[in-house]
Amino acid sequence: MAATRGPLPKRSDVRRRNNKPEPGDEVMTIRPVATGVPFAPDPVWSESVQEMWLTLGESAMSQFYDPSDWAFAWLTCEVLHEAMTTRNTMTGQLNATLIQAGFANLSRLGVTEGDRRRLRVEIEQGTPVDDPKIAILDNYRKQLTGAA
Repeated sequence: MAATRGPLPKRSDVRRRNNKPEPGDEVMTIRPVATGVPFAPDPVWSESVQEMWLTLGESAMSQFYDPSDWAFAWLTCEVLHEAMTTRNTMTGQLNATLIQAGFANLSRLGVTEGDRRRLRVEIEQGTPVDDPKIAILDNYRKQLTGAA
């Protein structure tokens, strides 16, 4: 599935125009179901990389990950750990190329909301019931847009 070019598309519930979608332009909405990581992070990894690994399992996208995707994510975390802990002997700086490669790999896994929008996948957003002001505004927005 190829990513879109140009500016980041808005969420479907925020768009103003509702033109008939072209074939292949449909947006898939998924419910936030976390599957958990298949195994614990490597204890050698830096704390930030371990946290990244654990949050992959909390992501709604994790329900679509095959074993090969988890292996790809593991290798990406290995690369990120290497990039975050190894410094250039001459300059003492981090390896920005390795960090960029790790971020590109995470993008391919649909880690951020922007990545998912480019893939035309949206995670269903729940309304916080704790704050009545938000619920009132959400109901008002639904009435204006005609959403159920």
